[in-house]
Amino acid sequence: GTNHGFMQSLALLHLSIAFPDLASFSEYQDLALGRLANFLEYYLTDEGVILEHSPHYHQYGLRLLADYARYQALLSRPVETDFAERYKKALEFYAVLRRDDGTLPKIGDTKGPALPTRSVTLDPSGFATRPRRRVPAPVGNGAYVYPASGFVVWWSGERNDSLESATTPRQLALSWSRFPSLAHKHADDLGLVLWNSDGTWLTASGYWPYWSPLRQDALSWAASNAPHFVAEPTD
Repeated sequence: GTNHGFMQSLALLHLSIAFPDLASFSEYQDLALGRLANFLEYYLTDEGVILEHSPHYHQYGLRLLADYARYQALLSRPVETDFAERYKKALEFYAVLRRDDGTLPKIGDTKGPALPTRSVTLDPSGFATRPRRRVPAPVGNGAYVYPASGFVVWWSGERNDSLESATTPRQLALSWSRFPSLAHKHADDLGLVLWNSDGTWLTASGYWPYWSPLRQDALSWAASNAPHFVAEPTD
């Protein structure tokens, strides 16, 4: 999958930076940069959404994107203008997903906590700063629609940085997608995930361990509240 390919290519870059005297230094570097350029064509959309069909994987993918930009800077290479724009949108999308109680909507393979991300700042020339931990500020009310990536998130109610002083913030998240790879895809199209400051009201199964014999059930229509025909197969 692209997620693993991205990690493996970053590992090659890490090696080429940490051990510049290795005979294969330039080979590793060129191979990794070529792969990453190819992956980025479809790993991160123009809307700033990581195409793993999961808020949790978007959260994790932000760390990979930050490392990519930082490694480029360590190699005295600026990131592309297109990447800089998409990366900014990716951070904004995470802010849209993140709830005030520090959780994420359990769409696809998603665990509970919305952790601080590892992020970088890009200067006007495209060079990344050293990564730092970042907790996004709450977004404003309204509908955030990502038609090509398959997400819409509605926010309403009063919100601020402290959940205790917020007044009934509400989030409704909806996903739809049919991408050929089906990476981490569940049978959950048009299922609603509803949260407010009291907790989660409607949800899906979220992440289920790969070793569990029940994982197949967690991927099925029974694991979400999405509309489907009786006995409709997951594919």
